[in-house]
Amino acid sequence: MTSFDIRIAKSLQRFTGGATPFWKFFARFGMYGFVVALFAFATATQVAAVVSLFFPGLIAFVTTSIMQYVVRRPRPTATATNFHQWFLHYSFPSAHAAASFTFAGVLSVAALAIVPSVAIVFIPAAYILALGIAVSRVVVGVHYPSDVLAGALLGSAIAALWVTL
Repeated sequence: MTSFDIRIAKSLQRFTGGATPFWKFFARFGMYGFVVALFAFATATQVAAVVSLFFPGLIAFVTTSIMQYVVRRPRPTATATNFHQWFLHYSFPSAHAAASFTFAGVLSVAALAIVPSVAIVFIPAAYILALGIAVSRVVVGVHYPSDVLAGALLGSAIAALWVTL
């Protein structure tokens, strides 16, 4: 699986132009887009509602961190760039992908419930942001494609479970 991941990652890096400043910025600060969305909902709802929107993202981050220490898959070296990681934990699954897809899911449901007139624009934007965050993690060389795919699936499952409960 790793050689397949490496081929896909290298192809994606070539396709996107590599770890350009755009992708490095996206990899490092893309999650703040969801923080802005949380604060936007804070002005429209109560603080308790915002906490309930933030909590599933925290669950996604903690879950992936635990899974990373159980699986212990090293970060890629064959596709590594000069992107500086703040944390040097393991690679599988991607916590950024999991948290971003969790936020996209729960915020989309909240947008439908709170401001349905904006939801038609917000929902695609939230998922484009989540996808951009996931892709950026591969482009800058800190995750394999299967890491971000697993993170995205895990995050989507956590969001679905959260909004169902």
